Amino acid sequence: MEKEFIEGLQLIIGIIFIFITVIGLAGNAVVLFVIALNKQLHDSTNILIANLALADLLFLTLCPPISAYVYLYGWQFSESLCYITVSLQYVTCYVSVWTLVLLAYDRYLSISCPTQPKSIRRGHTVFYACAVLWILPFLVNLPQMRNVGVLAFEHNGKPTMVCVDSIAIAMEEATVTEARIFYWFFNVLAYLLPLALSTVFYFMLVKLLWRQKVVQSKSSQRMKRHATRMVFVVILTFGICWLPQNVRFFLRGLNYPGLSFWEYNDKLLMTVQATAQVLAYANSCTNPILYGALSERFRTGLVVALQKICCCIDGSQAKLRKKYRGSLLLKSPLRRKSSFSTSKVASPVEDLPMRLNEKESSSEYLRAPSVNSYQTTIYAEPINSDADGPVILL
Repeated sequence: MEKEFIEGLQLIIGIIFIFITVIGLAGNAVVLFVIALNKQLHDSTNILIANLALADLLFLTLCPPISAYVYLYGWQFSESLCYITVSLQYVTCYVSVWTLVLLAYDRYLSISCPTQPKSIRRGHTVFYACAVLWILPFLVNLPQMRNVGVLAFEHNGKPTMVCVDSIAIAMEEATVTEARIFYWFFNVLAYLLPLALSTVFYFMLVKLLWRQKVVQSKSSQRMKRHATRMVFVVILTFGICWLPQNVRFFLRGLNYPGLSFWEYNDKLLMTVQATAQVLAYANSCTNPILYGALSERFRTGLVVALQKICCCIDGSQAKLRKKYRGSLLLKSPLRRKSSFSTSKVASPVEDLPMRLNEKESSSEYLRAPSVNSYQTTIYAEPINSDADGPVILL
């Protein structure tokens, strides 16, 4: 009965991992695709989101598919692939959680200093920060990765191989201090510390939002709250999904060299281990779903990207001009401590390119601010009440 339960659970877990892989690869590829094809999304926040999507994409390429195969058939791969898989799992986890810290910090700076961005919000500096997020975890994990390997043993009279994070700990050759450093180092640097920093930045951000509530326009408040809510939900989802795995690591380090309570029973061992892995892996495929559900700007960018890739730009622009005729919302920051200014431009959409090209300095002509210095975004609001929100034009 116990054998049938374990085999059935292994089959279910394998199918779940395959589902996570397919959904996650497609979703994160779409995120990178949308950000790459929309210049208005090339800001600090979306660069960090792209870095998070890249980490999830690399993680999903190897870890869940190989784990699904191992649950169904056991480890039948080389020791080199074991090293690559474990290393990739740890590095991408560090990259993901510390990218969330930078996202929370970026949101805080966008509220506290909207017109005078700090160095972290400049494009080239964000790229440097993302590069450091990849290089530093790799270097930090090098000493621990030397113990990764394939462990061969007999289970129920059959030869079995497993890929383990540390052969010394699996063979109980490591000291208690070494084992606790291995497990608790991950708890602190890949979970507790980054989530604590993200929480601090978020509460500072909320405090600023309430303080600026009186002086900001309703549209500016709505945009900032939507972006802030999206970052908060992404951080909260990461914390929930990786909590069981970190609790499991903490107890493993606490009880070493003995067994934790769930390891005395094969059913409970398989259930706890599979649940922790499923939640941790599922986090990599939930972020694209959260972007689509919570970010109106991302949904608009997806529509624009699809129009570009389908070579329907000309026809789509004609339809947009008819649908969004007569109302433009120009949002650009002023050189002061207040939030973004909002002004209505009462000129037809068809006349906008002609007016932008005119050299006359008359006040009746619209002059667009520099995109490089102000990151200006022009939205077209539909006249019909049933239209789905604003559409990004520039």
